[in-house]
Amino acid sequence: MNFSSYKSADPQYFNSLTLAGLASGRACSYLDIGAYTGDSLHQLMAHVEVGQAVLIEPDRNNYLTLCSGLARLLPDNPNLRPLALPIGAGSEFNTFILSGNGEAASLSNLDPKWIQSVKSEPNAMPQTIVTVPLDFVMPVTSFDFIKIDVEGHDLAALSGIRSIVTRSRPVLAISLHHRLRDLFDLPLRLAEMLPSAGYHYHICQHMHNSFVSVLYAIPLS
Repeated sequence: MNFSSYKSADPQYFNSLTLAGLASGRACSYLDIGAYTGDSLHQLMAHVEVGQAVLIEPDRNNYLTLCSGLARLLPDNPNLRPLALPIGAGSEFNTFILSGNGEAASLSNLDPKWIQSVKSEPNAMPQTIVTVPLDFVMPVTSFDFIKIDVEGHDLAALSGIRSIVTRSRPVLAISLHHRLRDLFDLPLRLAEMLPSAGYHYHICQHMHNSFVSVLYAIPLS
């Protein structure tokens, strides 16, 4: 009960843990899985110079807002090289239904019976997205900072960037509160992916009652 009322004094994602783990003297390369409207990119840019930024956001409305925001950022940030992709990150190639709006959007499996039922009502078709393992999309790209927040599919997204993570040895910030098992599964999967890389692991609760809990993995210098 005492821990349920605890709230970390550090900001979410970009704080004394993660910023200290970034290399100084060069622009940060950033992968944002679940970029929403680009709010996290803005927060990171308030602390460090960002060069390459790959932003993954499957929701069409969020994606359009994200692209509009990037267009406004570019004139004042000539070194920023953004790439926004309207896809989902997963452990395999698949298609899902995207339900809900904004930050509360979530994925669910396509139901063949449901597909048949909406053929007669095309306007009732909700948004569908394709998920891909990002290792296949970016087979040689490396990143300094990777953030994952995809409303319960965080483990699948992490599994799909195994090669990127082992190649990059980045700072990681992974949302930990969407599913109960994530508290165990995500740290174990990450430790399996980086068995000898040398990392410090931290879990911070940024709101009360486990909400906005984040797993941070900081490479040892």
